[in-house]
Amino acid sequence: MRWHFVEARPSNAPVIVFLHGVPCSWWQWHYALEAFGAEYRCLAIDLKGYGQSEKGTGDFRQEESPSSSKPCWTSSGSGGSA
Repeated sequence: MRWHFVEARPSNAPVIVFLHGVPCSWWQWHYALEAFGAEYRCLAIDLKGYGQSEKGTGDFRQEESPSSSKPCWTSSGSGGSA
């Protein structure tokens, strides 16, 4: 599963993860990234099957979004995709 996300950060800062609603994308959070990105590591993730993230297989319920997107916000990557 390939995830798309946008990141604003200082690398050693506390993390804020932004998960969009249906049917949106990471762009819903672009003003929040601008507002918090200098102080926090902000990750705005395209949920499975939305935006530029792959559709993949499995559970698409909103209740599963935080756990299914966990690889994005637990990795130490520099942003873009995971």
